[in-house]
Amino acid sequence: MQATIKNLLTPTSLFLTFVLTLAIPLVSVAQQGFYFGTGFNTYMTHEEVRSSDGQYDFSHSTQSKNDGFLSQSLGDYGVGLSLGFRKNINAPSGKNILTLDAQYYYNYQNVTLDNDFDAFRIKTTAHYNHGYRLALGHHFGMIHPYLIIQGIYQNISPYNSSIDNDGIIYDVDDDGTILDTTLKTKGDSFSTEVFSFIGGFGIEVPVHPKWTVNVEYIPMKHVEYGLRSVSNPDNYFANGLVINQLHVGFRYFLYDPFGK
Repeated sequence: MQATIKNLLTPTSLFLTFVLTLAIPLVSVAQQGFYFGTGFNTYMTHEEVRSSDGQYDFSHSTQSKNDGFLSQSLGDYGVGLSLGFRKNINAPSGKNILTLDAQYYYNYQNVTLDNDFDAFRIKTTAHYNHGYRLALGHHFGMIHPYLIIQGIYQNISPYNSSIDNDGIIYDVDDDGTILDTTLKTKGDSFSTEVFSFIGGFGIEVPVHPKWTVNVEYIPMKHVEYGLRSVSNPDNYFANGLVINQLHVGFRYFLYDPFGK
């Protein structure tokens, strides 16, 4: 356990030291206006699976062959893009009270859970997500932490060798009950809406009057869906997929309409 923590902290400390060194001369910079963002994502993913007959009730997750920094999810990576607008709300003295961000984002995920059991194989691939977010923060000098609320459109391809669902994906209630409502599919994938109201947070520091570096953690509520046999509707699997994202990236502030 101590070795894992040490491996986690060492690269993180080096990264933060590098960023803060660049940011020290820019303590007074508080960017706002229109911006573009991009960066690297890594994912901590697991899926809860339950069969209608109770024979299967388990969770499978991403696994990495590597130890060390984010050892569970080094094999699952992606790229994030965003377009946003920020407004700094300041007191008459100029001291920041609140920052408000509105943003559209897209994340290529490249996340696959693939497991073979004695009786069947289960494989779930998360291709991408996109959506809208709001972020509320505050400038503490050069440090800008913020909380994130977002709506997510998640695209997934499921496979279960023991279920012939004929490409039909069913919605699942929060308590795990499979519903009659079907989700919109396209080929072998489907998209569904997920919301993240609490738990998402980020921290940002300036490295140039127009550039910032940011680190974000986004936990996602379960993506719940079901696969039901066409020949026997009483035979089904209910799945709950969780994809938690860590993002390390940068933003470029394009234009500040409030600038003097």
